[in-house]
Amino acid sequence: MSGPVRLLVLGESQRGDDGAPAAAMRLLRRSALRGVDVRRCPALEVDALLDGGPFVIVDAVRGPEPGTIVEQPLGAVAALPADPSGSTHALPLPAVLTLAAALRRRPLEGRFVGVAGERFGWGQDLSPAVRAALPVLAASIDRALAGEVERCA
Repeated sequence: MSGPVRLLVLGESQRGDDGAPAAAMRLLRRSALRGVDVRRCPALEVDALLDGGPFVIVDAVRGPEPGTIVEQPLGAVAALPADPSGSTHALPLPAVLTLAAALRRRPLEGRFVGVAGERFGWGQDLSPAVRAALPVLAASIDRALAGEVERCA
C-alpha cells in the first residue's frame, strides 16, 4: 500500500445519472470517510491514479439495467475491453486504469463501485431507477472503503 485510501467520486452533477456518485456521497456515513482522501473528478484522468492508493472509484455506467450496482476489483475492470459505448467519458475506464498501472509500474489496488444509469444529458435529473438505488450505492461505497481501509491497517 502506498498511502491512505483515495476515494475518487466521478461524474458531473448536471448530467442526469452521471451525478449519482455525488448524490450518494450525501448519504454516506461520515465515519466511513475517516482516513480517506476524497477527490471529486468530472472524469477520471490518469494523473489522479499515478500516486497514492489504494483507490475506490465511484462512477455511473451504461449497459446494465438502470439502478443496478456494479462492484469489481480495479484489476478486473482494467481487464475489460475498453468499449467506449460503456463509458460516459472520453477515455473508457479500463483504458485509464491500464495506462495508470503501466505508468506506475505496478497494478492499481482497490475497487470500482458504479451504478447503471439511463439519463446522461445536460440539465437532466437523476432517473427514478438511479434515485431509488442511491441508498444501495452509498452502502456499497461504505463497504468498499471499509474493506480498503482494513487492508491498509
